[in-house]
Amino acid sequence: MAPEQREALDRFLVYERMADAGEGLHEYDQINDDLVDLARAYLDEHPADDDVPVDEKWLHSVVTRPTRGGFEFGNQIRIVGNDEIGYSLYLHDVMEMRNPTRGDVRLLCKALKIPMNDPEWKCPLCGSGEKGKLHGVGIC
Repeated sequence: MAPEQREALDRFLVYERMADAGEGLHEYDQINDDLVDLARAYLDEHPADDDVPVDEKWLHSVVTRPTRGGFEFGNQIRIVGNDEIGYSLYLHDVMEMRNPTRGDVRLLCKALKIPMNDPEWKCPLCGSGEKGKLHGVGIC
């Protein structure tokens, strides 16, 4: 969560306590602005299809390296299976997750700083959707 959104959330909780105490609120414009900012931040971090299971079409559209044995994201994540039997996600070929969702894949890629070809993808270093941007620690 960005610092501005954290501040908006903190202000909102103060407003809620004031309302519960019966104190008058005169910051209606700020409350509305904060709620809009928080809603946008939530929607940015939770694409509408996060709960949708991965499928072959989506994997082909987002994978950085399709292989004969499945789909690889960086050197850490491998997804094998098909639309008929379902998919398994392997992290470092050790941990298995059965039937991962698009959100599962996005979250793991973000945590491991693995770029995706996903239109919803945001660089974990700078937050932009622009790929190929040079950072002090790498390129997104």
